[in-house]
Amino acid sequence: MGRRADHTPEQLREMVLAAARQIVEAEGEPALTTRRIAKEIRYTSGTLYNIFRDRDDLILALNGVTLDELYDALTHVPRGGDVGGRLSKLARAYIAFGRKHPRRWSLVFEHRTGESEPEWYPPKVARLFALVEEALAPLYGPSQATERSNAARMLWASFHGMCALEAKGALAMSATTLVDLLIEHFLGSTPASPSKGRRTPASH
Repeated sequence: MGRRADHTPEQLREMVLAAARQIVEAEGEPALTTRRIAKEIRYTSGTLYNIFRDRDDLILALNGVTLDELYDALTHVPRGGDVGGRLSKLARAYIAFGRKHPRRWSLVFEHRTGESEPEWYPPKVARLFALVEEALAPLYGPSQATERSNAARMLWASFHGMCALEAKGALAMSATTLVDLLIEHFLGSTPASPSKGRRTPASH
């Protein structure tokens, strides 16, 4: 279990997070222990505490990586087009990420430490909301920033809820089908003109 001096702190951090990612993906959060990670990277458990304060700090860092990956997936959704189509594609990208990485995705929302989040964490969440706000921009005027922000958070929470229920097998239909229905009803309730509100549903 040597090699204690083989890597810089930054390299060790990346190694720990890569090992943690693999463990959670394969076996879930209960399997994520400092001893298990140390074995994977061939260092002592004590070395991990030179990098992360405790297990919660490690999980928070891993969740930050997951949020970065989710943001990257959503930024690949093409911009432009009608509002409904863009919202549908964003929702589908979100659901696809949750389906592909169910254990890490769940860890982001289910792990709680009881401590305040570090200052680097909220911006990672805020930029996800910002993508939905950007898609909604044609429906709201310059003086309606609060309404646009609230709508983005409502839609985001709905996308998340559908994804979570689907993961638990609690939906009678697919999350993507429900997303299309949600967007259709949401657009029908906005003050946007028909030309802005109508959309062409994304293919399933």
